[in-house]
Amino acid sequence: MKPEKKKLALRLLLHTVILAVIYFLLADRGLPMHILYIGLGAVLALVYVIYNRGLAWKNATEEMLPSNMTQEEKRAFLQAHRDRLLRSEWMLTLIFPIVVTLILDYAYLFLLPYLENLVG
Repeated sequence: MKPEKKKLALRLLLHTVILAVIYFLLADRGLPMHILYIGLGAVLALVYVIYNRGLAWKNATEEMLPSNMTQEEKRAFLQAHRDRLLRSEWMLTLIFPIVVTLILDYAYLFLLPYLENLVG
């Protein structure tokens, strides 16, 4: 595994643990954390998509761009899009842990009691 992928995986794991601990500690005190996390996750996902221009150019090549652009303009455009994706990567390291935390909570709330009823 490449070092930058290891670093990303470590950040994802760390953010997941931190956000899950915060979620469950504050939810235990009666705060409606699921509403906060759903809202925060939705806003971050929307900002990510808007900032990256709908991800329309994610897999674009120079041949896909208009022919009236020069090669230099095409390269600059594609490089700017790659840079934009890298600059917004931090949002993904928060969006995915929020989703994982919500899945864990819903599994705890709904799946665990269902499985207990099946067994017991």
